[in-house]
Amino acid sequence: MVGHSRGGSVAKDIAMRALRKLNIRTNMVISLDPVKAKPRNRYRVPSKKNLENVNTFVCIYANPIKRDATDYIAMVGGQYGVRLKPNCHYFVDANVNHGQPMPMLKLMLNNTGKNAWEMLLEESRKA
Repeated sequence: MVGHSRGGSVAKDIAMRALRKLNIRTNMVISLDPVKAKPRNRYRVPSKKNLENVNTFVCIYANPIKRDATDYIAMVGGQYGVRLKPNCHYFVDANVNHGQPMPMLKLMLNNTGKNAWEMLLEESRKA
């Protein structure tokens, strides 16, 4: 499952709530700079228990040095930021703007030598 902005929050919530209740495992969830599903909602930060059914949870936080309009929209909408870091398998604090999902996907995930895009391609080949 992959989502950007509010879609990143929705993908996270589907995996950690709906699929977990149905006892369905999710191999990978990638949230690209997730923003709360609804601005008035509280932050639903996953716990280790909520992510038992997720094999790999990747979160990329858009935190650019020079902000543009998309970054301000994300901040007003309720950007998760580092709140997700403690329970991610991979968390990247990225110098990219919120409106740039492809560059987020292509950032290196820590010291693995891989990026989320390559991980998605590997998963698609298995299917």
